[in-house]
Amino acid sequence: MALEERIVQDMSVPENFKKYLGKEKYYRDFLVFWQNEMEKKGWENVLNEYVFAGDERADDLLGRLYAGKWHISLWL
Repeated sequence: MALEERIVQDMSVPENFKKYLGKEKYYRDFLVFWQNEMEKKGWENVLNEYVFAGDERADDLLGRLYAGKWHISLWL
């Protein structure tokens, strides 16, 4: 999958972030997005901003993390 730099930039806009979630074709773009965020802000700040902030985006990601963990635990 080729990197789409404009998509990586678009992911930085909170209103646009969700439209890329759950779509495999954006895997590489998300990988670069998260790497860039952690390089700029540090992993602790990124985790707090994107998972524990209590806003709509963070609540969505937190739910996805728990859904993934629950789904995997069914197979163990």
